[in-house]
Amino acid sequence: MSRCIACALFAFLLTAPVGAQELNYSTALQYASEDGQFKLKLGGRMHNNWTWYSADDEFATASGNVAAGDAEPSDGTIFRRARLYLAGTIYGNIDFKAQYDFAGGDADFKDLYMEVRDVPAVGSVRVGQFYEPFGLEAQTSSNYITFIERSSGTGPIAPERSTGFMTHGVNGEENMTWWIGAFRDSASDGDAVGDNKMTFTGRATWLPWATDDGDLVHLGVAASLRSPEGDTVNYQADPEVRPSVDFLETGAQAVDEVTYFGLEAATVQGPLSLQAEYMTAMNEGSEGAEDFDISHYYIFASYFLTGEKRAYSNKKAIFSRVKPNTNYGSADGNGAWEVGLRYSGTDFDDGAINGGTMTQTTLGLNWYLNPNVRIMTNVVLMDVEDIAGDVGVDGSAEAFTMRFQIDF
Repeated sequence: MSRCIACALFAFLLTAPVGAQELNYSTALQYASEDGQFKLKLGGRMHNNWTWYSADDEFATASGNVAAGDAEPSDGTIFRRARLYLAGTIYGNIDFKAQYDFAGGDADFKDLYMEVRDVPAVGSVRVGQFYEPFGLEAQTSSNYITFIERSSGTGPIAPERSTGFMTHGVNGEENMTWWIGAFRDSASDGDAVGDNKMTFTGRATWLPWATDDGDLVHLGVAASLRSPEGDTVNYQADPEVRPSVDFLETGAQAVDEVTYFGLEAATVQGPLSLQAEYMTAMNEGSEGAEDFDISHYYIFASYFLTGEKRAYSNKKAIFSRVKPNTNYGSADGNGAWEVGLRYSGTDFDDGAINGGTMTQTTLGLNWYLNPNVRIMTNVVLMDVEDIAGDVGVDGSAEAFTMRFQIDF
């Protein structure tokens, strides 16, 4: 697969206008023709996690996905992500991206899409496999999130990558965005063959206040209408640590339709940032089964001890790359230091559904050596009721986790 990426890069350089090529590096290796009609970016990321757990004996009695017979989840190290990508622009108005992940020893693509910019009366149109437009934390790149892992509701509620069509746009003041798409549930290779039902997902954001130097208030809302494959769902939630096992599980439930709904808010005030989200999955039971809801929320604060602030993309309505005031190793350079505190709650209990509940507190410390390299440490405190759906089996666990991250 890496050979394919190299071949694509070589072919692109050969077919681009000769005599008008410029190669440069800012935070990624980039090529651009002199007239700006052709652009190419080659990049990737490596996220290496190290984790140590401590858990009480209640986890040893839990069945389901929590390793029965073990007193606690297992310590370990994993390559959470190991990716390469090509992205670029052709003839000034066609964008593309092809991103492959080699973590776990397999070569699976993550993002693989093309996009036609600024179609009249429609906006930009994207087709392929990519994230469905739902949630602030889910849409923000894993390279730029404040904590090592996204909060526990992002996986079971916020949809991830699917194959589909999407239109999106931003107003002239760049303080409002909209995204709406139609998708099929697809496998890791992006294929969806058979009688797959369509999913419709949309997101809208607004900046009611923003300054030229990057202070802002962000508000957003998202929704998704879904018909699950096989008319069944089974919600599972990991703690905010990797490697991990599922601490919550509803078991297989018969449903006709599912509606996801999410609210998001954030503010940046100099080095201080606050962010919060609430999301829920409302399930319409089938075959006489009762309706039930699951929900998740989080709130966090972060602060740059060295004076930087979180960067924000107005066109994408997400947070982006932090650039330290000084790079580690330069004259008087120590990089950027950030502290963060997050509290989250995940609830899989509703009526006859006993999937468990979990609250987590995460304390984080991030060291940005430069714009491309970050070392992260988190301490995560977890309290769980009805572990993996075992009613009355409650427990607590703690984890110390680190990530060594480079992206380019």
